[in-house]
Amino acid sequence: MNLFLLKYGGTKAVATYSIVMYVDCMIGMLNFGLCDSLQPAISYCYGAKCINRMKSIFKRVLAATIIISGFAFLFMFFAGSYVASIFVEPGDEKLLAMSIKALKLFAFSYLAGWIDLSFSSLFTAIDKPVQSLVVSLLGTLVFPVLSIYLLTKVYGLTGIWMSAAAAAMASGLVTLIMVKMSNFTCGELKGRKGTV
Repeated sequence: MNLFLLKYGGTKAVATYSIVMYVDCMIGMLNFGLCDSLQPAISYCYGAKCINRMKSIFKRVLAATIIISGFAFLFMFFAGSYVASIFVEPGDEKLLAMSIKALKLFAFSYLAGWIDLSFSSLFTAIDKPVQSLVVSLLGTLVFPVLSIYLLTKVYGLTGIWMSAAAAAMASGLVTLIMVKMSNFTCGELKGRKGTV
C-alpha cells in the first residue's frame, strides 16, 4: 500500500491513508468484535442441533452489523471534514482536502464490508474452516490487492481511495455466492429444529 501511495501521492498520501485507518480502526473493530464474540453461541447451537436458535442469533448479528456499517458510512461520508481536521495541523489545506476526499470514498466500503466479515465468522462457527479461510483471504488480501492495482491504473491516487469499496463489493458478492452454495442453507440443516 505504501508503495502505491508514495508513487501516486507522495508522503501526504501516506499521511492521509493513516488518518483513514485511524478512523476505520475505531469503527471496524465494532463489527469485528460483534461477529467474533457470537461465534461460541452459534457453535453451541449448531452442535446442539438448535438451528432455529442459531439462525435467530445470526440474524441479529447481521442486523447489528448492517446498522453499524450504515452509521459508519454516514459518519465518514458526512463528518469526514470534522474528523480529518482532528489529525491535520491547521494550515495544511492540501492534506485536509486529500483526507476529506479519501474518507468519503473509503466510506463506501462499509456498505458491503459487513458481508464477508459476518459470514466468515459464521463459517468458522459451524465448522467450515475452508469456506471461512477463502472468504477471509478474498476480503483481506486478494481483492484489495487486485483493486488497488487495477484502479490506480485508471484513476491514479483516487483509485487507492476507491479500492476498499471495490474490494468489499467483490468479496461480498463472492461470499454471497458461497453462502448460496453452502450446505448450511439446505440439506445439512433441514430437520434440525431443536431448541435450548
